[in-house]
Amino acid sequence: HNPRTFAAADPVSIGIEIKNVRELIVKVYEINALNYYLQEGREVNTDLELDGLVANSEKRYTYDVPPLRRILRTFDFPELLNKRGVWVVELIGNGRSSRALIRKGGLQYLARTTPAGTAFHILNIENEPVEDPSIWIAGRQFKPGKKGNIIVPYSTKPGRQPLILADGDFAALEFHAMPAEVYKLSAGFHVEAETLLPGHMTSIAVRPA
Repeated sequence: HNPRTFAAADPVSIGIEIKNVRELIVKVYEINALNYYLQEGREVNTDLELDGLVANSEKRYTYDVPPLRRILRTFDFPELLNKRGVWVVELIGNGRSSRALIRKGGLQYLARTTPAGTAFHILNIENEPVEDPSIWIAGRQFKPGKKGNIIVPYSTKPGRQPLILADGDFAALEFHAMPAEVYKLSAGFHVEAETLLPGHMTSIAVRPA
């Protein structure tokens, strides 16, 4: 019954079924997704190592109900309203820990092939251009040029590669089949047979590609 995704402006609340818990601790950790993608190269998951991290918020709830009753309780997180990012919510009670991964907002891209490389445009989930776009590939950052295109040179290792799309400090992980740099020349020739006279120059039409 919990939503799978949230828009940036959506309020965040999750329902938790609780049983045999006298005291529940709810911790919220905001994850630096850009650093995580650069180090791990994969999507953020609930197996994230949280030891040593300080929670952005921590609340304690005390319940006085029979231990055999299973009760659905709803928790609201107003600190996540109108914000983009990734958070891990950890719930600790009766010696057990459960986690929920909250992701708000997203980025997507458009790509086209140019003579200089692949040109990328970064859009938000409303299909609008973002204000501070950049792309990270293999630990290297690419920023837009004067025309707003992010040009990524052709790859020496073509194939499906992870892309880190960024809008300022907000990031999203995507994948793209990076092409290799390949040169090929073909041409079509046409000559009028009537102009082929012995001892005379003639003209031909060439259509190169």
